Amino acid sequence: ESIKENRSLTHLGLGGNIAITSAGWNALSKVVCNPSSIATTYFCNHTLSVVTCGHLHYPLPRPSLELNKLPNKIQVARQKIFQHHFQRENFRIEPFIDMEVSQLIQVVKFIDIAHAELADYRMRNEHARYSILFLLLKNIPQIFGVNGNRTHPKLR
Repeated sequence: ESIKENRSLTHLGLGGNIAITSAGWNALSKVVCNPSSIATTYFCNHTLSVVTCGHLHYPLPRPSLELNKLPNKIQVARQKIFQHHFQRENFRIEPFIDMEVSQLIQVVKFIDIAHAELADYRMRNEHARYSILFLLLKNIPQIFGVNGNRTHPKLR
């Protein structure tokens, strides 16, 4: 819990501790990036970028550790959220259904900003961005001023 809340620790040396279980690695992994919800991803640790444990292989999310090296921590949080919650294969519409229209417009802006500032330009994928925008439009067309078969609960 203290590592999760820490905003200055960048390197964690665990020596040659072979007693770390898979549950321990899983817990440490969730500190670096917890993709269980957008909020947990936002509030995870965005400073820890190097973990050493002797010569042992450790199953920590390398992309998240690499992102944590960026100086702008808002950008780091935005990138983790984009990568874990706004890719077509892991996108869920449910969190957005009951949002106010003004919040949904912010989601669309968020997708555009996050996509534009991707740290690794090889990960930029216009199709992924448009796929997410299509899913939002298809399921909540009122955020774009399009009449659909569904009425957004906040517009009734």
